[in-house]
Amino acid sequence: RSRHDGVYPDRVVFNLFATETNRHEGSMEAQILQLMGVRPVWDPRGRVNGVELIPTEELGRPRVDVTVVPSGLYRDQFPVLMQLLDDAVSLVREAAADGNPLRSNVDAMLATLMQQGLDADAARRIASVRVFTEPTGVYGTGLETVIQADQSWEEESELSDVYFRRVGHLFGQGFWGDVDTEGSLEPQLAEAVFKAALSGAKAVVHSRSSNIYATLDNDDFYQYLGGTAMAIRQIDGSTPETLVA
Repeated sequence: RSRHDGVYPDRVVFNLFATETNRHEGSMEAQILQLMGVRPVWDPRGRVNGVELIPTEELGRPRVDVTVVPSGLYRDQFPVLMQLLDDAVSLVREAAADGNPLRSNVDAMLATLMQQGLDADAARRIASVRVFTEPTGVYGTGLETVIQADQSWEEESELSDVYFRRVGHLFGQGFWGDVDTEGSLEPQLAEAVFKAALSGAKAVVHSRSSNIYATLDNDDFYQYLGGTAMAIRQIDGSTPETLVA
């Protein structure tokens, strides 16, 4: 806010790694919930068994529309947390519209999808997805390979296309990658929904909770944090802030 004249961001994208979550014990997931204006619900033994909406008057600020891009390993190791984040999205989607960019973004995408011929229920589910990653059995964004093959491409947009195709799979709202509990989804539509969920992001956030490696030591950081920032640049024409927690 201090860098942007006191204005809150209306959309932020988070990258989540399984190894990071094991180390920081959920700090990033807590930030995502807090930004959306949702909090965990604990049972008497201290285990999280759901989420609840923080009332607007208690939150004291606008909610933030958060898109989550976990790694393939995170998808395998923490599917329950992905479902928890998806449950939070469902709560915010139904919350009051004032100061709620997630709801307004869902409504705008819903209208677009219905104009394309989708029925209201399917369009609502698709428009509400905020978790995207590689399909089951696939790991990495693909950028770690294609960037090194620098004789095979000329424009950055070619790299972004690899990212969109590899990562643009829907998780949550009845979807789990290529599996939809209520029907099929064309790959082109999934990619368009992914782009819409990235567009307008003011920042991309990753985490580093160990000095075992730094942000430039291997390909993991740049293919996710850098790849996501590049993808947003291709969509919007400008690069969001890239932040490491």
